[in-house]
This record gives sequence, structure tokens and C-alpha cells, in this order.
Amino acid sequence: MKRLAFTLSELLIALSVVGIVAILTVPNVSKNVYTKANITKLETTMKSINDAVKAMMVNERVTDVADSTLATDPLTFFNKYMLLTSNTGCAETTDCFVSSYKTISSDTTSISDFQTAMQLTTATYVMLKTGAAVALLQDGSAGYFFVVDVNSTEKPNVVGRDLFALSLDPEQGTVYGGGAEEDDCKNGTYLGSPCVTILQENNWEMNY
Repeated sequence: MKRLAFTLSELLIALSVVGIVAILTVPNVSKNVYTKANITKLETTMKSINDAVKAMMVNERVTDVADSTLATDPLTFFNKYMLLTSNTGCAETTDCFVSSYKTISSDTTSISDFQTAMQLTTATYVMLKTGAAVALLQDGSAGYFFVVDVNSTEKPNVVGRDLFALSLDPEQGTVYGGGAEEDDCKNGTYLGSPCVTILQENNWEMNY
């Protein structure tokens, strides 16, 4: 007579195999979902900044950001054109960003280091209602940069994973990444600006 059921030992073996497979695959699936969520937040934040700058330039009838509220009164710019959690901004190391970020290559850097290296004299920090933290770093001659931490102080706090710097074209009113060298991305050069370009070139897939 043929046996139509599994024995207890066979069921236990099968469950053990399923458990091992789950242990091996679930963390990777969770990581991929989390990574994709961060990339989506970066895309959304970039679009919000682009829309805000362009709207400001149209409303203020300027052809260069240097002649706008963004340059002279950044907090007013953020309050008028972007959705914030607070109209007074926030402190870099306590509310919006962390004091030090790791790089993919395991070095460390900070927004302050970037600000000093690029000779950016003014910094304004805000928290968007989406949960992303944004810093506007600027100097009339050195240029304008938006630094975005897509999940604020939450981990991983790694340049190129959840922290990215964006350059601002003062005449076009658009933000963009700089360079496309993978080593620069992994080393945290320009605070993750090259990572943005790599993401865009790879259809927003984080393959680095």
C-alpha cells in the first residue's frame, strides 16, 4: 500500500530547509526595499527643490538665483515654497542631520567638512514634512548646494546611501549631481554628488 502522507521527520526537515532559506533571503529583500525607498525619497526631494526654485524665480522675476530670496533670506524661501515641519528651521547636529557620516569606503566626513572645503559661508537647515532633511549651503562666489538626508538622523547615515549633495544651476534653477566616478561616490567626494549622477545614469538603481 502506498504511503500518502509525510512522516513527522520529513516535515521537520522541510520546515528546517524553509527556515534556513528565509534567514538567508529575508534580510536581502528587506535591504532592497529600504534602499529603493531611500532612492524614491531622493527623487521626490530633488523634484520638490527644482519646483520650488523655479516657482521662486518666476514669482520674483529673476534670471539668476543670486538676485532672489534664496540667496538673501533662505529660510523665507523654504517657508514659502516648500512644506516644512517648522518655520524656524532646525539645528544641524540635533534635529536634521548627524554630526558625522560614514562613506561607502568606511571613511568619515561631515556637512561642516564639505562646507569648509567648498568655502560656503552660509548654511540653512530645514526638515521637510516628508521626513527628509535639507541643508542649503551657499556663498555668492562659491555657488549653491542642497544637501539632502532622505531619512534625517535615521541610519544608515552613509554618504551615497541616504545623504547626497546637489549642485544648483543659478540660472536654470535646477539641481543636479556632479561627476560620475564610482570611486568618488564611494569615497564621499563632494558629499555624494557623484552618486546622484550614477543613480540617474543607471535608472535610479543603486549598483555601486
